[in-house]
Amino acid sequence: MADLATRARAALAQRLRELLPGDALHEDGGHARRLADALVPTLADDDVAWAHAARAKGELRPARGGTVQAHAAWSSTALVAGAFAPWRADPGALVLPGVPGPFTGLRLEERLHIPHGGGTPNLDVALDGPGGLAGIEAKLTEHLAPRRPRAWKPAYRRPAMAQALGGGWRALFEDLLEERWAPRHLDAGQLVRHALSLRGAGDLVLLHWEPANGDDHPEVLAHRDEVRRLLERVGDAAPRLHVRTWRELWAVWEPRAPQHVAALRARYDVRA
Repeated sequence: MADLATRARAALAQRLRELLPGDALHEDGGHARRLADALVPTLADDDVAWAHAARAKGELRPARGGTVQAHAAWSSTALVAGAFAPWRADPGALVLPGVPGPFTGLRLEERLHIPHGGGTPNLDVALDGPGGLAGIEAKLTEHLAPRRPRAWKPAYRRPAMAQALGGGWRALFEDLLEERWAPRHLDAGQLVRHALSLRGAGDLVLLHWEPANGDDHPEVLAHRDEVRRLLERVGDAAPRLHVRTWRELWAVWEPRAPQHVAALRARYDVRA
């Protein structure tokens, strides 16, 4: 049997086929022909243009078969851009549970720098708020398949790298480096890189998707357990870590944007 990530992608592709007319779909049945059709229909043309301009250019480049990565039914790029676009012109109206607002700026694909040769990871969403920069790392199906431990570049073994983190973040980083903890679904190393890029300040949010029947899947339960252990390890160290499912976030947004949330649920709330 295919892994859960593969089955979830198939379910999301089926939902896309149910929502779009045939001529809006690529021949493979899993990709929209246009970015506008890969996003939810509650967006204005300006929202789509903003999403197109802001996203990673590699994900907008056609592959040999003519498909575009960001147009896939399972694209986390399309989910993030479609979900947050309505607040691009009024970030102060956006609510992010646990993160202090109001926000004064909202950007996609924010590239930050890790000192000591750590590179430049991208935050899916960056928000300017009274508590400093809030960064969001968002997942759709990526965490539903087992993953190998991260291969750390030599720069991450420099003493100055761990010293850039404090408290639970530093202990987590050291455990990941030495593979004393190697979660199978949660990419904890990616979150450590974001914590390093935030310079130990602000807020870091992990948004992750679960299928509507998530309770039935060992992979989802394993990821939930790894998230619980992650939060215990990081504790109250800065940047402050928050973990939410997309479904939890939509419930908070619903009173303020009911039509938009309904469109997001119609598109992404599927069983796998």
